Amino acid sequence: MKKFIKEHPIICTAIFVLFCLIPAMTTRDFTPSNELRYLNIADEAIKGHNVFAFTNNGLPYADKPPLYLWLVMLCKVLFGKHSMFALSLLSFIPSIVTICLMDRWMILGLGEKGKKVDSVTRIAMALMLFTTGMFFGACIFVRMDTLMTMFIVLSLFSFYKMYKGIGNVKLQSWLFPIWIFLGLFTKGPVGLLMPIVSVICFLLVERKGRQIGKYLGYKTFGIILGLSAVWLLGVWLDGGTDYLYNLTIHQTLGRAFNSFSHKKPFYYYFVAIFVNILPYFIFLMPILVSALIRKRGAEERSDAETLFLCIICGTFVMMSFFSAKLPIYLLPIVPFLVYCLPLEIGRQGMKKWMRWCIFSTAALFMVASGMGIMILKHLNDFPVIEKALEPFPFATANLNLYGLMILLAASILAIAEMVTGKNDNRVVIYMSCGILLCVYSASFEMKALNPYIGYGEICKEVPSDVRVTTLFMKRAENMKVYLGREIVDYHKDTEKFLNDEVLKRNTQTEQSVLIINSSDIKRDKKLSDFIYEKDHLVTVVGPYSLVLF
Repeated sequence: MKKFIKEHPIICTAIFVLFCLIPAMTTRDFTPSNELRYLNIADEAIKGHNVFAFTNNGLPYADKPPLYLWLVMLCKVLFGKHSMFALSLLSFIPSIVTICLMDRWMILGLGEKGKKVDSVTRIAMALMLFTTGMFFGACIFVRMDTLMTMFIVLSLFSFYKMYKGIGNVKLQSWLFPIWIFLGLFTKGPVGLLMPIVSVICFLLVERKGRQIGKYLGYKTFGIILGLSAVWLLGVWLDGGTDYLYNLTIHQTLGRAFNSFSHKKPFYYYFVAIFVNILPYFIFLMPILVSALIRKRGAEERSDAETLFLCIICGTFVMMSFFSAKLPIYLLPIVPFLVYCLPLEIGRQGMKKWMRWCIFSTAALFMVASGMGIMILKHLNDFPVIEKALEPFPFATANLNLYGLMILLAASILAIAEMVTGKNDNRVVIYMSCGILLCVYSASFEMKALNPYIGYGEICKEVPSDVRVTTLFMKRAENMKVYLGREIVDYHKDTEKFLNDEVLKRNTQTEQSVLIINSSDIKRDKKLSDFIYEKDHLVTVVGPYSLVLF
């Protein structure tokens, strides 16, 4: 077993991570914001035989390119339903590929300086990336970000191999633009711009600006433009001129310069970057700063490390100029942030301040998990927290307590490893495994958490022969995925709902149900009186109420 782990550290790491995530990946409900929307779009595309132009509840949906939606549709066709586990793999598998690429890149980067990488370092870096804030979340949720990240990493790795003359350079010269196009074809302009900006920054930093045309010349742009032309022709044939305009001009330029959603100031990512690399920001950020500072007498950076820094900084600045901003938009730079760590340590050696940063992270884990255990064990002594957790009974379940105990034990092991000074990489392994096993334990409470995640549980209570209405529900129209029929969403218009319901009652006998957040009933006295004074049947599931009229 030890021999297999030593020879195949990334495979073993991936198997362990998958084992820890399977309970969540098989029992979690779909989130209303994005996941249910993608499923609904896929259902309508299959029903309407659309390939390039999509609709969401009958309205044109030109926000995203088709590749990821094709994969969602394929899963529906293969499994006959929307399988959470199968759809989670659409995020998990690209994350594995990304880690394999970064692992190989780390070996080549350290190899430039004549240094070898042992299996413990490879496992530590893979686990760190897996458990880094945004990357960890993105690799199990139904989102296209990990797939785009994979294509971006593939494109930049192809460039690196061309630049260094590794392997079949001619093949890489073809793969480089193909990966760029697939990044564009997955989520949009970032998949195109990030590799191009990174390559230009790197060549300028290396004072080889004249070689830009060698890598970003007629061949590269010819392939990208040719594949894009085929795609856009398909869009035009399938959706017409208006859809094509919406996809290419309205969505692209609108999001870039005057976003109609997620509009944030220029400095937004200076804060969001810390969220992306939780819980390791205490030593990842100082090491990034150290890597950027050129010190006298220090060993020169490897080409791999220089490229990583150019990718991080170039992308960060580029994304800051875009109007639309979300923390997850920085996901493509997270692998380079994490794998910059071994390259920098390999160049400078493990400094005392670096060990203090790692120690601080382990200590933070220990304090946080210890406080969590104390609060759950003595909840009566913390009335404010007890009241806040009252609507969420699953939060105080024993499995969550056991998960925190595992994390505490892992933190203590990490600190003990640092005190003995044996292997700093094992410190990272202990912390990462603590996070994963904590999630594994807590995942068995997922069924109790599901009513707070999505609409699946409340929709199970809806009778099959009634009219469905909603009030104050986010993206309620996508409940159609569960119910198989249209929803009448009144948004926040209580008056219209009450008028329509009274009128319906006076003119016909059709029954209807209202799905609403229970707290919203209490906020509106007129609505509350209408529901409770007539003794309507009210079913409560998690935070939601289903009222039968």
